[in-house]
Amino acid sequence: KRAPAPERPAPAPLTPSSIPVEGDGGSGLAEQDPAAPLDRPDSSRFLRGNIIHALLQYLPDADAGLWEEKARSFVASRGSDLDEKRREEIVAETLAILRRDDFASLFAPGSQAEVPIVARFETSAHGTVDLNGMVDRLVVTNDEVLIVDYKTNRPPPETPGEVAPLYIRQLAAYRAALSRVFPEKRVRAALLWTDKPHLMPINDE
Repeated sequence: KRAPAPERPAPAPLTPSSIPVEGDGGSGLAEQDPAAPLDRPDSSRFLRGNIIHALLQYLPDADAGLWEEKARSFVASRGSDLDEKRREEIVAETLAILRRDDFASLFAPGSQAEVPIVARFETSAHGTVDLNGMVDRLVVTNDEVLIVDYKTNRPPPETPGEVAPLYIRQLAAYRAALSRVFPEKRVRAALLWTDKPHLMPINDE
């Protein structure tokens, strides 16, 4: 008698931060401590981060001469719960990032915002693991790929050694996936701390 083979359940999709790593016992990893000396409730911190992410996603598609006007309009609409000082801070911080020469390639024509990343990995300890994530900014050139993840923590860490393992794991997962998509290119990863602003390369190791 013939019978259909039993269906093999698909691996549950995981976000980059929840991919199991051998040796960590499956424990969760803490986020970067956002304990800035500023007196800011969590709801305000997350709203600020969401607005900055949106501005960095959409403003590069507009004429640079209109950035400030569009940023002020957007922040006034989406950040109505914030006081004027906070709204001005968001506009100034975002424009400072977009106008820096050393960040130009991140927001140049051909760069991409909010790029979905899907991949499947085979691990010795955990079997098949599916990745489902989103890269904040992706730049592909003739010889390399640059992955950038935005972080709005205040104050940001000064060195890569102070970055939370959770953030390193996220970048490592994205880099592993994109290395398969672009095997002939070097894939580099960096964090963009919006508070400074500061682009922090994270070494391959």
